[in-house]
Order: sequence, then structure tokens, then C-alpha cells
Amino acid sequence: MVVGLRVEDRLEGISNFRSWKSRMLMLLNEQDLKDHVLKDISEPEAAKDKTKHKKNEVVAMRFLMDSVRDHLVPIISSHFHLVIADPKGSWILSTLMFVDQ
Repeated sequence: MVVGLRVEDRLEGISNFRSWKSRMLMLLNEQDLKDHVLKDISEPEAAKDKTKHKKNEVVAMRFLMDSVRDHLVPIISSHFHLVIADPKGSWILSTLMFVDQ
């Protein structure tokens, strides 16, 4: 089973921002990754837990980056060095781009 948003449901801009946000939150919740974009989750101490945490962070980031149209990827990825060191930062930037429009 393929996990992710359909191509036609990817974030294009303000026109589909609300539906994209709802779909993304459902997807992330289904995969137990919602907290990785909505909360600050500190890295666990135990090595086994660290590995799982890092994998979840990467999967959440992949879901987010795969859920936006190609013309938005450079905008989001160009801010990686500023605010997007983790899925929460990516989520915040993706939502702030359209929330007040």
C-alpha cells in the first residue's frame, strides 16, 4: 500500500491550502507522526529510541516534501538552513506561507 498524498492533493498554493493541511494532518496522524510536526520532540537518550526517533523525523519530512507541488519545493528547501532542521520547522514554514492569505 502506498502511503502519501495523491498528486492531485499536493499543496499548490492558497487555493488548496486548507484541504492539503487537513489531509496532511490525517496522514501524519495515521502514521503516528503528527507530533513530529506539531510539537517539539527532544531526542531520546537510549540508542534504540534515538534510531526510531531519527527514522520518524525523516519519514515525516519525506511526507511533507512529497506533499507539495514541485514549484514550492525550492522555496521550502531554501529555508532548511534557517528554520527547517526538522519536520516541525517544515510544517511551520509550509503553513505560514499561506495561512494569512
